[in-house]
Amino acid sequence: MQWILLERTRASPVGRGELEPAPATPPTLTVAVANGAVTLTWTDGALQAAGTLDGTFTAVPGATSPLAVQSPGGQQFYRASR
Repeated sequence: MQWILLERTRASPVGRGELEPAPATPPTLTVAVANGAVTLTWTDGALQAAGTLDGTFTAVPGATSPLAVQSPGGQQFYRASR
């Protein structure tokens, strides 16, 4: 059996004529701290936040990258999601 590989696709046996798209690359979230200010920068998707790591993440309304984040007075977890 022969296999072919194509960039950003999964391998498929030659002759089958079926190619599956590769899984999408997840967005990247970067955190920068300068002079006590926190800035979040993400590459794609929407910024989401939750009060606990295993909590329910919800969209941060109006968030655009980069975003200066004010301290919520406790812990806050962020992720970029598509």
